[in-house]
Amino acid sequence: MGHMIAAAFSDESRIELKYLMKKAAAENAIKLPFRHGLDREQANSVIGYHITLFNWSSEKDAEMFSRLEGFSFTGEFKVTAEKLYLTHGHDDSLLLCLKVKTDSRFSELTEKLGERLKHKVGEHPHITLAVSKDHDEIHKFYKRIKAQGVFPIELTSDHLEVYKIGAVTEKVSEIRN
Repeated sequence: MGHMIAAAFSDESRIELKYLMKKAAAENAIKLPFRHGLDREQANSVIGYHITLFNWSSEKDAEMFSRLEGFSFTGEFKVTAEKLYLTHGHDDSLLLCLKVKTDSRFSELTEKLGERLKHKVGEHPHITLAVSKDHDEIHKFYKRIKAQGVFPIELTSDHLEVYKIGAVTEKVSEIRN
């Protein structure tokens, strides 16, 4: 299938997102979209909450890894989770997402990474909290989280993660300061 590079959250921010979902009785919700050949439960156990910056197909692996060589993460950045929203995904699925407002450091990172990969990255930053074909379940999660009145939430991303996405998903590297 290919690879994904994502902005990953600090331990503190990851715990905050997990707690948000636990309060919605959705702590085990699967947060990955439907894709042919993807074992979503296995992948969900590997990939944490994140902001996807860029995906590429396996045919471009050599080129993309070559471009990523020597790339450094220049420091943490903040995002503000402003509100929840619902959107439709593949195979009649429904996604529960957080709209995020990014800071200038995120813009610097995506510009630098985009120049390196020769592709736009991070164009629609968001955090996917849950994905399901059971629309009622997603609506239930949405209502429970909305009722908590917790927004805005400031979160910190302190590193990038690269994942191999396929029948078996695995983290292949981290890019840290």
